[in-house]
Amino acid sequence: MILTIRRHSRSTSRSGSRAFARITTRAISAVAALAMVVTVQNASSTLASWSDSEWVSSAPEAIGTVDCTAPTSAFASRGEGRVLSGSLLGLDLANVADVASVLVTNDATRSMPRPATANPVPGQSDAYADVLRLDLLYGLLSVDATNVLQLPLNTDTGLLGQYGRAQSTGDSWGAGGYVTESGNINTSGSQAGYPNLATLKLSTLLNSLGVNLGDLVGGVADAELTVGAVAGRAALENACDAMWNGSVATNVKREYLAAGITLGITSPAVSAVGTAVDTTLLDLESTIGGLVGKPGLLSGVVSTVVNLVKGVVNTLSLVTGLRVAPTGSTGQITAITLDLSTVRALVDNPVEDPGGVLSVSLRSGTVTIDTAALLEATYPGQYSNGLNGLDPNTNPLADPLVLDTLKSRLLTVLQTRVTSIDTTLRAALDDATITAVISLPFEKCATLLCLTGNWQPAGALSITATGSLSQLLAGTATIDVQADALLQSTVGGLLNGLISGVVSALTGVLGPAVGGIVDTALRPIVTSLLPTLNTLTTPAVNLVANVYDQLFLEGLVAVTINAQNDPRAGDAEPHDWASLPDGRYDVSAVRIGVLDALNPNAVWLYLGRGSIGTTCSPAAAPLACAGY
Repeated sequence: MILTIRRHSRSTSRSGSRAFARITTRAISAVAALAMVVTVQNASSTLASWSDSEWVSSAPEAIGTVDCTAPTSAFASRGEGRVLSGSLLGLDLANVADVASVLVTNDATRSMPRPATANPVPGQSDAYADVLRLDLLYGLLSVDATNVLQLPLNTDTGLLGQYGRAQSTGDSWGAGGYVTESGNINTSGSQAGYPNLATLKLSTLLNSLGVNLGDLVGGVADAELTVGAVAGRAALENACDAMWNGSVATNVKREYLAAGITLGITSPAVSAVGTAVDTTLLDLESTIGGLVGKPGLLSGVVSTVVNLVKGVVNTLSLVTGLRVAPTGSTGQITAITLDLSTVRALVDNPVEDPGGVLSVSLRSGTVTIDTAALLEATYPGQYSNGLNGLDPNTNPLADPLVLDTLKSRLLTVLQTRVTSIDTTLRAALDDATITAVISLPFEKCATLLCLTGNWQPAGALSITATGSLSQLLAGTATIDVQADALLQSTVGGLLNGLISGVVSALTGVLGPAVGGIVDTALRPIVTSLLPTLNTLTTPAVNLVANVYDQLFLEGLVAVTINAQNDPRAGDAEPHDWASLPDGRYDVSAVRIGVLDALNPNAVWLYLGRGSIGTTCSPAAAPLACAGY
């Protein structure tokens, strides 16, 4: 039997794999019962030839001959794990430092790790792992790069692993990100349990590329993408059989983990809502300061009280000889306590969408969007696993329906918080505690019939009304009347009756009078806030929507999940991976491209990346294995 083995050339669509084809020109029925026994060729050996069958390789990159049941020292292979890679403002992150990845190559005789300090993995041959030294990597980035890419230096960097394994069997593995020492994706944590991997300052980055986001969408202070836990893993197992069977591409397994990506947009249009609340609260406090202790504010109330008390006193005047002095009565609001802490808390504390789609801080003016929750809200059930389980090279954010969901959720969140602010502020005003004190001086006639008009000071009554504004207005506030020592000695045993009569006369009159003055001064300030806030919510929603539109729909930023070169399904591979060697297979959990299709110095970042291949036979294809 003559068997020719060659590798297919890459198709123009790049959707096909670089597999080996086996073409049988002469079939022998007994072949099925024979064991596939072949021998590895060295560089100087000839093609194998046996009397019963002959396996011939006519292509320079072919395997040669090998026994797949024990393929020792047959193949060169490569496995690499990298947490962070790509191009940032013209800086190739792969060249920043050797510690940027763990790369293991095998030249069919031995495995070699890079960096040399990578740790051998216990229990695994030809496997090496290491943690990413974020502090070292961050220190080696340029100043411009560190301004746009923030790494979590204050977290346990040991969580970020990089793993490579390459065997002479042709089997290989590569994994980077939140992976275990053995090269598996770490699924023991959750997004809440992992630190964020990186934050990309989009506004600063776009400015560096000559695009001012503020010019495109006025009123943007900042925009940033924060990537949570990510991992990418590529593996080729049973490589020998796969190569003979022409199924290398289909035998490659690529997996990823993307715990979450958040988009943060900060704008004065959002913080304007909080600022309007602050302004209203300051106005209230200032107005209250003007009411407390203001002379003459209760003059009308004092006149009413004097007339009511006169009616009580006059019934006893023939016995007591007392009267309310014609002058000298005073009245003041001595205290107004308005607790605005609950209202300020609604500004200080972020408000969250019930479905976890977004969070809004009215204090900072920041809208934080959970993209996975946003996608699930747009397509219920399709993103139940968040950003995981997506087809290769999925760009889920470039979808107008997603933007529609964002606008709807943000408007609802803002309206809900605005309504809560209005309701809480009205309740705070109703609960405001008010104290008003009125003092009435008394006189006593020196003669029995007071014909001579000889009236002498006889002390004073102090009348205090205390209660919440709602109690005052309802006439249910507490009225307390106290006589000073002089008046007590003057009235004698008739004092209790006098005070009882005064309290009875003032109940239902003094409270509403004082409450009405306070309410008239403060209520318009409170009721004017809601219309003001309602006018501010629409601009805030439009601003955020416009930023999202410019970033993801207009193509300033592309977020690709499960990035793969030469994918068997899904969308086309990233353009910068088109130059990867034939037979190499990469996967990255998240790819972020910023103007990468237009600007040679633009950005494409890969987070959580695994890579394997090219896998080849040094004997048959030494050039393909060069450098191993």
